[in-house]
Amino acid sequence: LFVLLTLAITVGYLAWTASETRLGGSWAVVGGAMLLLSSPLLATLALGQIYPLLALGLVAAWVADRRGRGGASGVALGLVVAVKPSLVPVLLWPVVRRRWGVLGAAVATGGGATLLAGVVVGPGATLDWARLLLDEPLSPYWDNASVPSAAARLFTPNEFAEPLAILPWTVPVAYVLGLLIVAFTAYRVRHGQEWGLWAMVAASLLASPVAWNNYLVLLGPGVLLLLARGRTAVGFLLLALQTIPPQWPLLWQGDGTVVASLALTLYLYSLLAHWLAFLTADAPPRGPHREG
Repeated sequence: LFVLLTLAITVGYLAWTASETRLGGSWAVVGGAMLLLSSPLLATLALGQIYPLLALGLVAAWVADRRGRGGASGVALGLVVAVKPSLVPVLLWPVVRRRWGVLGAAVATGGGATLLAGVVVGPGATLDWARLLLDEPLSPYWDNASVPSAAARLFTPNEFAEPLAILPWTVPVAYVLGLLIVAFTAYRVRHGQEWGLWAMVAASLLASPVAWNNYLVLLGPGVLLLLARGRTAVGFLLLALQTIPPQWPLLWQGDGTVVASLALTLYLYSLLAHWLAFLTADAPPRGPHREG
């Protein structure tokens, strides 16, 4: 039941995005079908994860903002951040554009939802969650696409890949780099570009300690936006990256070579490609895919 509900939600927010961007019917079907068959979404459905619910909230916030409904946009954004706190950098999206109503609604909704959840499950669960974050070491697992995880995988001893060199100091440097990526992205989206929210989401994932490859589900609507604005080649490159099956690492695990270690970091390259695509989407050409 949860899989069917999740699939219906995914079809709904993809169709909503295509309608909002006036993406042509044939391109909407092709792009939507590729996202529905993408490796991140199929894995999400198999594991019963909530990423499509978060993507729905992001689309709702994005659409409401485009239509001048700041309160509704903030409420949707606040709920997303409350459910997935690693996305808190997306709150810079209204800050840099001085949309104080959106920010206020987001903070109030996110804080209220978090407080309500704390009351329902008790403060012990919140403390256990915080303790887990502090006590668990950074995961260098190949499916973790974040910048800090890549540093741990490539420059510290671990069971998943042969380090290129033993340089433990690169991990805190990677955290700083992640913060710089977030700050630079916020600076770039300050003029209210329509791709701004998706760039901020991608930057948040790069900077987070954990950003599983399945998190690319959150960026699917942004890919449809690229197609709608004539960025066909880039859009299909991202769709192709999302179709790479989870068996990819099995080709490289256990090789113990530099090439294998770099190959096992593929999902970081994929996430970086999404971020760069949104970040460089200024003045997109008007292709034949936009209607209306």
